[in-house]
Amino acid sequence: MLFRTIVLLQFIMDACTTPEIGRSLRDRDSISLEAKSLERRLDSQEIRDRKWAKQLNEPWLDFCPDDCEGFGQNSNYFREDISKKIFVDLSKRNAACEVVSLQYFEYFIDAGIVKDDPGTGVIVMKKQPGKPLHKIKAWQEAPLKQKLAIYHKVQSTVCSKIYDWIQRRELLYSDFTPLNILVILDRKGESIRLKSVKIVDFGPPGVVETKYTPTPQVFEQFFSARWDFLWEPLVVIPENERPRSACPALLK
Repeated sequence: MLFRTIVLLQFIMDACTTPEIGRSLRDRDSISLEAKSLERRLDSQEIRDRKWAKQLNEPWLDFCPDDCEGFGQNSNYFREDISKKIFVDLSKRNAACEVVSLQYFEYFIDAGIVKDDPGTGVIVMKKQPGKPLHKIKAWQEAPLKQKLAIYHKVQSTVCSKIYDWIQRRELLYSDFTPLNILVILDRKGESIRLKSVKIVDFGPPGVVETKYTPTPQVFEQFFSARWDFLWEPLVVIPENERPRSACPALLK
């Protein structure tokens, strides 16, 4: 089966600006495990600016939202007629950037132009199984201690995978929102085990070229702060409930 995705290229920014970021989640002292409206929060221009410009302004990243590998090369990647129902607006010069990213991460299957509609392209990628963590009933109903343990295991797994991609691909996947992390849990009686974690959505500007590989310590600090920001609508955890590291496997 094929995973199908509609690329929504609505992000607009004049240049690589750096707006101020708000108060860190680490200053908070409450626990929230209720799923909130991710869509409403992501519609905020202030949140989009914080998500991209400020947090990706790192010395080891080569980030600019108006540029990505594949930019201006739509005709090289969308050639053959293809009959699918997942559309990409080819008037956007960065439409091919997701194709290139999927090829790098080995998720790409096919791309083409919708028959009789040369202005619309299609991207088909490998299906990734699972659901966002906050939509899994077993996690919703788990006791708080078990729920937090699963949450931290997902966090650690994503961190290790993204750092491995940096080392092997020289690319940072930065759009690890709750909706882009697909999880499978194995439940047997009262026991819940994390079975798999998959990452989806490689559209621009979420994949960023790296200038060099940061140390595990530098990356862990970056990842932890960005994870807190992106997952804020789902889980807010006080300091006394936090693990010593979001990426324990990197800091052994």
